[in-house]
Amino acid sequence: MIVCLATLQQISSRKWYTSFLKRHPILSVRVAQNLTPAREKVSEEQLRQWFKEIELYLKSKNLFDITNDSTRVFNSDESAFFLQPKGDKVLAKKGDKSVYNAGTNDEKENLTVLVTANAAGELSPPMVVFKYERIPSHIAHSINKSWGIGRSESGWMCGPTFYEYITNIFVPWLVEKKIKRPVLMFIDGHVSHMTLHLSQYCPRNGVELFALYPNSTHLIQPMDVVVFKPLKLFWQKSVKDWHVENHGKKLRKENFGGVFEKALSNITKVTVQNGFKACGISPFNVENVKFSKISNHLTGTTQVSQLKEGLAFLEKFIPTEKLKIFLFGKQSKIKRRPR
Repeated sequence: MIVCLATLQQISSRKWYTSFLKRHPILSVRVAQNLTPAREKVSEEQLRQWFKEIELYLKSKNLFDITNDSTRVFNSDESAFFLQPKGDKVLAKKGDKSVYNAGTNDEKENLTVLVTANAAGELSPPMVVFKYERIPSHIAHSINKSWGIGRSESGWMCGPTFYEYITNIFVPWLVEKKIKRPVLMFIDGHVSHMTLHLSQYCPRNGVELFALYPNSTHLIQPMDVVVFKPLKLFWQKSVKDWHVENHGKKLRKENFGGVFEKALSNITKVTVQNGFKACGISPFNVENVKFSKISNHLTGTTQVSQLKEGLAFLEKFIPTEKLKIFLFGKQSKIKRRPR
C-alpha cells in the first residue's frame, strides 16, 4: 500500500502529519522505486536461456575459465547524477519490501557518468559526459586527469563516446594494471554502447563484449543491482557536505568532478564483489540471480489497483470530517466507501 507523501503533507499540518504517523505505527515512510513496463516483460525462462547461451559460447571459445578470474570480468554502465539531488518519499505499510512511484523526476540539471568495475571490486577510471559541442577549459580541468571526459548532443552516452572510453581510457587502464587479456565486458545492449567500430576494435585488443539480456539490467547488471543505489546516496551526502562547506553556494558543473570523486571513493570492493555475485556474472551462476524480483514487479494495472487499495487503507485511519476536507474541501459532503 502506498500514498503520495508530498500530497498528504500539502493538505495537512506538519504537527498533524507527525501525530498521525505516531498514532498508526503500521505506516512507514519509504522511497519509491520507478519501474518501466519493458522491465516487467522479462521472464525467468528467458534469463536462464541467456545464461546457457553465454556459457556455451564461452566454452566453445575456451573462455569460460575467465569467469573464475574476478579481475577479468567487467561491467560498465552509466547513470545520471543531479546537481541538486532530491529524493521523493511516500507512505507505505510497514513490511512492504517493494514500493513504487508512477511519477518521474522533474527535469533538472544533471551529468551522466559511466562507471566500470571488475568482479574483484576494482574500479577503472569513470567517464563524465557533458552536453557540449566544445567543453569549456575550466570544466575540463576540473575533472581528474585519469578520468574520461565525453560529450554528446544529448548529454547521455552515445556510441562514439563509449568507443572513446574503451579505446582511450579502459584498454590503457588494463595495460597499466597489467590485467591479463582477454577480459569479459558485460554491458547494456543499447545502441549507445554497441557499434560496428567497437565490435571490431574490442576483439583485436583482448576485450570480449557481451550484451546483457534486454530489459533485465535490474536483475543481472552489477552496476544497477548494488552499485548505483549506494553511490547516489553517497552523492547526495557529498553534495550536502559541499553546500555546507561553501555556505549554500550552488553546485555547478565545474564543481562536479571533485564532489563526485568523493562520493565514488565510498564504494567498497566488497560492495562491487557482492554485485557481481548477486547477478550471477562472477562466479557465473544463474542460480544466484534473484528471480523473485520478477514476480514482485508490478504491471501498470497492478499499480493502479495498489494505489486504490492504499488510499482505501489510509482512509480507515482518518476521521470522516478530516477526510472530507482532504478530498473535497471544507464545504463538501462525503460518504465513506463500503468496507
